Amino acid sequence: MQNPEIQISALTPESIPEIFPLAERFHQEFGYQGTFDREAFFNHWEAQILNGDGTVLVAEVDEKIVGTIGYSQTIDQFNGWPTTLVSFWYVDRYLRRGLLGARLLHIMEEHQRDCGSKRILIGHPNSSQYTLHHAGFESIETGYEKVI
Repeated sequence: MQNPEIQISALTPESIPEIFPLAERFHQEFGYQGTFDREAFFNHWEAQILNGDGTVLVAEVDEKIVGTIGYSQTIDQFNGWPTTLVSFWYVDRYLRRGLLGARLLHIMEEHQRDCGSKRILIGHPNSSQYTLHHAGFESIETGYEKVI
């Protein structure tokens, strides 16, 4: 069987609702608190894309979105470096053992390097450690959450 062709492109604000199913699965699988709020997600990424600070890439196979990564650029408060913050990175379970996740990560990194970013910060579940280490990322801290 031949590998399917994967198309990767950036979302426009109008197409943000197309990734709601993936964003909801990301929210559920990684144990975020509360209920996924489509309106909040849409408003956040619409503003990020329209002001030029944020990008959401999608990977499609046969016109079906199977992976996505959302990130924004900011200025580091301590050293002034342009810094990329990855908010989410999700690939359908049946494609996770392939290179799609690494490809999305690589394209994001190249895009941000071209935009002048000097550093990328990304949180991840433990299952993503191998891919991130292989891509040159180093663990710098552990995150904690307390819902109040």
